Amino acid sequence: MSWLGLLLVGLGVADLGHSVRPVRWVPECVGAAVVVALGLLGGLTGAGDICAWLVIAAVVVGWGQVVRQAFGRGHAVWALALLGGATALAILLSPAAGHVDGPVADWLGASPWRRVAEADPDTALLVLGGLLAQMSTGNVVVRLVLAATGTVNPARPDHDASVRLKGGRLLGPMERLVILGLGLAGQVTGASLVIAAKALIRWPELQSFRRAEEGPTINEVTEYFLVGSFVSWLVSLGTLAILAV
Repeated sequence: MSWLGLLLVGLGVADLGHSVRPVRWVPECVGAAVVVALGLLGGLTGAGDICAWLVIAAVVVGWGQVVRQAFGRGHAVWALALLGGATALAILLSPAAGHVDGPVADWLGASPWRRVAEADPDTALLVLGGLLAQMSTGNVVVRLVLAATGTVNPARPDHDASVRLKGGRLLGPMERLVILGLGLAGQVTGASLVIAAKALIRWPELQSFRRAEEGPTINEVTEYFLVGSFVSWLVSLGTLAILAV
């Protein structure tokens, strides 16, 4: 699963870079460079592996451009198709992927943390990619699904519920990381409590829109909250399912 790990790391770094400093081309190029560096330092230097991480680097660069166009012109489906297709292809071709070795494996083996030192390098790379994906990439996926389904209309900012529910872009990554961490620790019940707690905490805020005279209605905000939350949960649970294999 080393190729899937590289893909998730590259996308995660690129999206995180865009969230910190949205400079055109730079974050996705940094993400692609990280993929190449990890491929070399991870000992993935066979002919098939080199071709794979070069393609992955190109996908990371393309992802940044497609996402930018999706938010600017409304072609969110193409961005989701690129992400889904690249992920599915990396999973299908995983039996052909080489195993992480070299300096990366040496560093993991010399780690003072026992769990890290004993971890399989391929699994460690995949976990790193999964953690990065819970951050800005998860938010990007949520926004793309909202745009693709017409739940949020970018052309009508006065009806954009995300303007009023401002904490979602910060709470989302934190929530996904907690769910993924609890799942990896075997505390699935604890993860379900996090999901339930979010609904209870948000309930008073959602009800406040019932009395609002301007802006989005309670139905629009509830739809935004439900669609966004379920997509966010699916990102973390889907990553957990991949890591559990």
